[in-house]
Parts: sequence; C-alpha cells; structure tokens
Amino acid sequence: MSKNEFLSLNGEWDLYYVDPGVGEDIGLHREEEPHLPAIPASVPGEVHLDLKRAGKIPDPYYGRNAELCRWMDEKDWWYRRRFKLDRKGKKVFLKFKGLDTFATVYLNGERIGRAITAVIGIGLRSSIRRKRLISTWMINSSERSLRTRRLSPVTSW
Repeated sequence: MSKNEFLSLNGEWDLYYVDPGVGEDIGLHREEEPHLPAIPASVPGEVHLDLKRAGKIPDPYYGRNAELCRWMDEKDWWYRRRFKLDRKGKKVFLKFKGLDTFATVYLNGERIGRAITAVIGIGLRSSIRRKRLISTWMINSSERSLRTRRLSPVTSW
C-alpha cells in the first residue's frame, strides 16, 4: 500500500454475544478462535439486522417484536475479523464510523483504544459516531486480527 492508500474493513465479520464481562475471560479479544458459534455480520451494519438474517430474532421493526429483543441490550457484542496489511513499521490509522456507546478495540489481542459516546437526540444521524484510533506497531507478519467489543449499555453505566 502506498502512503495514502486505504484498506476498507467493510464487509463480513464474525459476531458473538456474551454476558457482560465474560468476553475477555473466554478470550474473545485474542487471536485464537473462540469456542462459540459465530454469527455472520455485515459491517457497516447493525446487530439486530445481523441476528434477524441469521434467524436468531424476529423482525425487530415489526409490531411489538422489539420487546422480544430487549435481551440484546444486556449483552456485550464482539466483532472479529482478520485482514492482511503490509505496512512494516508505519503509522496506521484505524477509522471507525459508528462506534456506539461503550466500545473497546483490540488488535492482535492487545487493547489499542476505547470509545465512550452517548447517543444524544432522536433520529438516525444522532447515533452515527466517527472515531479514529492511531496505532503504530511493528508488523512481523501481514496477518492482522481486529476485535471490537461493544459493552452493554444497560450494565455499563
């Protein structure tokens, strides 16, 4: 990649949900694959839509189905993805569009940043947050492992 090229990480990710605080205990932030079934997720996207596509919940936007999905607010949500990057010893910018509420980002098992935001106001635009994390590391291989954790808004306050 040249100096000003960007690598989009949009696309397919693996999604996991666990009770609050359990994710690190079972190693979801590490590079090894967890002993949980992954839910295919689209990024950018939304957890409810990913779970609906996977047949885990009914359409949350139909009738009173949102009440059946309240359990989702009490879970921590983990996104995981591997990608290749050849930028030996260069500064790398990770730009996130849409980190919401409380989020932690891990790269190759190490925490590299946090986002704490509040959704203020009503409407779709109010929930969109732009975050940029700066991380410089020496790359020993081109394979990278990125993890993000969205903490439960119910239990994190």
